[in-house]
Amino acid sequence: MGTAPAVAAAISSEDTVTTDTSSLLDEPMSVLIANGLPGLSSSSQWVLRPMGSDAVEGSPFRTLTSVEDTDPVTLILADPWAFFSDYAPDLPDNELEALGITDPGDVTVLCPVTLDAEQGCFYLNLLGPVVFHSGTGQAAQLVLGDQEWPIRAQVDVGP
Repeated sequence: MGTAPAVAAAISSEDTVTTDTSSLLDEPMSVLIANGLPGLSSSSQWVLRPMGSDAVEGSPFRTLTSVEDTDPVTLILADPWAFFSDYAPDLPDNELEALGITDPGDVTVLCPVTLDAEQGCFYLNLLGPVVFHSGTGQAAQLVLGDQEWPIRAQVDVGP
């Protein structure tokens, strides 16, 4: 099994997880999601970018866009620790191994964002994070079904 159990333990510990994604992901990054994203696209080729053409330095937001679909799918993702400092997902060993992750420094975790303009808020899916191997660009959306993180963790937008 290699070092995946140690990596999983380290990843679930707030002080060893890479929580500042801004410097790591300032430039567009090619991403391989072998099985696509559940319910959205079977595309395996994606591009992760800072959000917007004039991305704000240090912004916790990124876009993930499919490049194989006739009508590309774009998701907004966010650094969960920018909004929920106590977020500590237990990432399954087999998922980390499948991505080739053996070092906590190789992990970037971003969560899908759902906007709700009517309510003046957005939600992070803390139960279904997208986990990236920051060195290889391999990624997968994990479903942490046996954990108690919410699918819709509300973040209020200021007045």
